[in-house]
Amino acid sequence: MSLTPPSDNLVAWKLLLGVSQWVLDTVKKGYRIQFSTRPPQFQGVLPTIVGTCQTSFLQEELFSLLRKGTVEYVPLPDQDLGFYRRYFIVSKKDGGLRPVLDLEALKFGFKMLTMKLIASQISSEDWFVTIDLKDAYFHIGVWPEH
Repeated sequence: MSLTPPSDNLVAWKLLLGVSQWVLDTVKKGYRIQFSTRPPQFQGVLPTIVGTCQTSFLQEELFSLLRKGTVEYVPLPDQDLGFYRRYFIVSKKDGGLRPVLDLEALKFGFKMLTMKLIASQISSEDWFVTIDLKDAYFHIGVWPEH
């Protein structure tokens, strides 16, 4: 399953009332990450070390991300050019597992959307609304240089 990028519907985005140029540029070209400092230079690939029971969970998560088109294999000639961080697992309150990509070293601002903010976007004229945020952040592309 591959996600449909919002850029596939750019014409419809342009028809929205009051949509800002920043939103249109982000939908069309991808999000430009607001780094507070330049990302560190390549320091080698950091291995992720997990227990046996977590290995299959992480592998399935990786395969899921590959199927969705949200990650891709790095071509061999480019493998020493990137920024690599650990991908690890934390336990959720409900007992499940959540994968986490450690991007702390990038030092950029990140604001999580709240249900209150999302609910404020629903108007009284909306008859039926479904909100599925499971893969919400995968829908917006990242600016290619980032």
